[in-house]
Amino acid sequence: MPVVSYMKNKKACILMMAGLLAASAVFSQKIVDSVKVYGYPVREGVIYQYEPRSVYASLNSMPIMNVMSRYDSVFHFEEGTISEIRQIDEVYAVFLENKKKDIVVYSNLKSVNVKKGDKVKRGQCLGVLDKDYDDDLNQVDLLIFQKGKEIPYKKILDYMRRNISSAPRTGYTL
Repeated sequence: MPVVSYMKNKKACILMMAGLLAASAVFSQKIVDSVKVYGYPVREGVIYQYEPRSVYASLNSMPIMNVMSRYDSVFHFEEGTISEIRQIDEVYAVFLENKKKDIVVYSNLKSVNVKKGDKVKRGQCLGVLDKDYDDDLNQVDLLIFQKGKEIPYKKILDYMRRNISSAPRTGYTL
């Protein structure tokens, strides 16, 4: 009797584990691409593009660019003006408008160092990042709007390429 009971429990445990794995696969994000960055928007981090159909994708099915970092400060990569700051639950989103009227949005900040109307210089610290959903790294979500429309991930990278680097600067220590 104990052997049969053990086998039933083992099968139940295996079925339960398989169910948990299947459930986590449904809710997990599929990483499509990643780029290591230094300096902007974080001192050092990795930009991840997630599958557009992910539960974390934006409303119009454009992928959100997530930048994961062990550092907690976020820096703007060009000059602009703070056009808006929104509080979403316990985190903030900072909206910056550049000279071409493009809007850059940094979201998932737990505190901000700027206010609406402030002029922001390249490299200025905007605030402190909140942790990601696993609570192990800091995360900033980055969106860019041109003429009122969100631009895709690849275009965000192209947009930022003149200001971000995939290698640390010479003599740059983290």
